[in-house]
Formats: sequence, structure tokens, C-alpha cells
Amino acid sequence: CQLDLSQPDAPAQLESLMREAGVRQVVHLAFVLDPARTGALARQRQWEINVRGTQHLLDAVERVNRKERQVDFFLYLSSVTSYGPQLPGPVREDHPQQPHTYTYALHKKETDELCRARHPRLNGCAVYIVRGHIFLGPGVENFIVRALQGRPTDRTWLGRWVQQRKWRLPLLLPGGEKYRGLYQFMHIDDAARLMAWLCRNYEPGKLEILNAQGRGAPLTGDDLGRLCGLPLLRVPSYGLVGLLYKFFWAIGLSPVPAEAFPYFAGSYVMNTER
Repeated sequence: CQLDLSQPDAPAQLESLMREAGVRQVVHLAFVLDPARTGALARQRQWEINVRGTQHLLDAVERVNRKERQVDFFLYLSSVTSYGPQLPGPVREDHPQQPHTYTYALHKKETDELCRARHPRLNGCAVYIVRGHIFLGPGVENFIVRALQGRPTDRTWLGRWVQQRKWRLPLLLPGGEKYRGLYQFMHIDDAARLMAWLCRNYEPGKLEILNAQGRGAPLTGDDLGRLCGLPLLRVPSYGLVGLLYKFFWAIGLSPVPAEAFPYFAGSYVMNTER
């Protein structure tokens, strides 16, 4: 059933759907990652979908469970980006969430906090928050994938013109040891298997936060360039690289929003022992 979670009548519609279908578990995945791809370019529209939409979904669960608990399990897919773009090492779930500039990351923190705050009001419904890393795999299409493939944006005539000529954009990162970067990824099928497993193996009534990313050693920017077959350009100044990201985004060439640059230049991996 297609539904805009941001609309004022969404909680009532969701409540009706949940009651009608006897819904016992809710997995919340609706979120704007790539504004250009989803057409939600305005920040206010992104907030409505991301934050207000999550609020409305929690409202619906609370309403369904008000008299008698029907929904037992609420799973929310949060993000590693909520920790921030420059982490000291593999961080645990209690590490402070300090996102930087990037709207998606700011909204992930806000909704992550919202789910935790609403847990006591859901009448014994378990709330699990999975802070996932960057998803890759067949069918995954977003600006991160485009950047790793060296593909320009297709939101402008310039990007489409460059793409038609099959020119590939280089990876552009700051120089210096501080910006060598550590990146981790997660296969989309593994993410699906993890969420399906949690739906069968959750602890009733519990609030749980879990970091999730792929096994194995993280990759550096140099590794990414080599594996993706892209030239890697290191520019001495962090500030200059940031300006270049803003310029290439403004002229409609780069698929990477300028506000996401700190994450491309940063280093962020998680501890997944839990």
C-alpha cells in the first residue's frame, strides 16, 4: 500500500492498515538518502519525509498498542553517518552521535533519538535500532555508488553529456595522513538477512542498538581507487577539496552533494561485537 508518511493523516491511515492486517512487526526503511534521485531537493521536504514520517509511524504503533499490544517489534534502520565523519577508531554503540553538515546524517541522529525516546510509550513493543554502514550490491543506486563508479550525476544536462561520452570522474580526496580515511561497506543482501533474523530473534520489550557493517578489514581511499579502477587525486588542502566538491555539485557534474564531502574525506568504522 503506497503511502506518504509525512502527510497529517498518515498516522490514522497506518493505524487502520495495521489493525486490518494484524501487523505484529514493523520495519522502518523509508528515508531520503539521495535527494536528487528521489526528487526531494528541499531540506524541509527531506525533514518532512525523514523525521515527521518516522514520528507518524511511531504514532501509529502507539495508537495500535494503546489498549492492548498488537505490534511486538519495531525495527529502525539508522546509519553510521550519525556518529560523524571523523571517528577515532571503531566506535561502539554508546559513542556520541555528532553528525556534520550532511542533512541525511543529521536526520538519522534525530530519528534515532526519536525512536529511543518513544520506546517507553509503545506498551511493551521492542525497539531495535540498527546503525548500518554504506550498502553496496546489485540494485543499489545512489550518489555513493555513482561516485565509486566514476559516474557523473544525471540530474543536469552537463552530467548527462559527460555520461554519454562514458567519461569517468576521479576520486578527489585531501592529502596527508589525517585524511587517509577508513571506509567500510555492507552488502545489501547481508543487511536484509540481518533484519530478517532480528524479526525472528528479538527480545520482547527491549530497546536495543546494534552497529552493523561487513566483516573484514576496512578500506582506504587508495584501496577504493584501485578496486574501482578510478584515478585518485590527492589535493594538499582540505578546504580546497571542499570548495571543489561545492563547485562540481553547483555546475551539475558531481553526484556527491557538497554537504556530504566531510564523509568522503573522513574516516568512520564501527565496532560490531554486540
